[in-house]
Parts: sequence; structure tokens; C-alpha cells
Amino acid sequence: MAKIIIAGNVFVVTSSHSLESIKLLEKYRPDALILKDDKGEPLFKVGTGTNASINKNGVCFNAATHDDQKLACMTFPIPPDTEDAKKYTTEFVGQAYLTLKTIEAKLHYEIKTINEEMDEIAGDIICVTNSESTSADGILLEEEEV
Repeated sequence: MAKIIIAGNVFVVTSSHSLESIKLLEKYRPDALILKDDKGEPLFKVGTGTNASINKNGVCFNAATHDDQKLACMTFPIPPDTEDAKKYTTEFVGQAYLTLKTIEAKLHYEIKTINEEMDEIAGDIICVTNSESTSADGILLEEEEV
């Protein structure tokens, strides 16, 4: 699940998924990143981009953690005159953080499925050298002498 860490004069919202996994979902299962209402209208979206954002419409991760997991994250400053950093952060992220956690709970399955599908496709690909010719069904053909 997502988490929030306050460090110094910033807070960091970190996903439980890598930035690359979220980009993979954006490419192959974009609907998995969208919470919709009963009529199918989008209510909230998780995505990636160049600017960090978290609000009632969604979240946009713009960086990855600097560890082996490379989790998607976004960093926001806490104003210097803030007396209660935890209260400020809670109000800043609001309901969006809880909605993010709801969406993230179902993403493990989607990521696993995409990776299994990609492995299956890769297993079906036959690589040949430039000097080899193959028929449409992958059977090597003898080169004919002219």
C-alpha cells in the first residue's frame, strides 16, 4: 500500500508499485488505473508524468525511489511556517490518498497478468540469424541455389 513519509521540510507519497510498473499499466491496462462511478465515468486516475500531483481527481507520480525497488513517488514541500507538518500533510493529500490505496490494492494482479502475457509472447518468438530464412510458420527453409 502507498505510504507517506515526512522528512525535514518535505513529505513524500510513495506507491507500493514501481514507477515502471505504473508505466506498464498505463500502456497495457490503463483502465486498471482509473476508479469509475456506476455509470462508467472516471472519478480518479493514477498516472505518471513530469509534475507531481495529488488531488481529488487523481495522482501523478513523477519520480522513483533511489533504492532497489524503484517505487513510484512524489515529493511536496511543507511551508516553513507550518506548525504541524502531519496535519498539513493530511489536509494536503486528503481523500486522494485513501482512493490511491484503494486502486493500488488491485494492481498487483494486473501487473502479474501483464508480465505473464509478455513472457508467453516472448516464448513464442523465434530469433534467426540474417543468413537464415524461415517460412511464415517458423520452419527454416533451405536456401535455393540460383
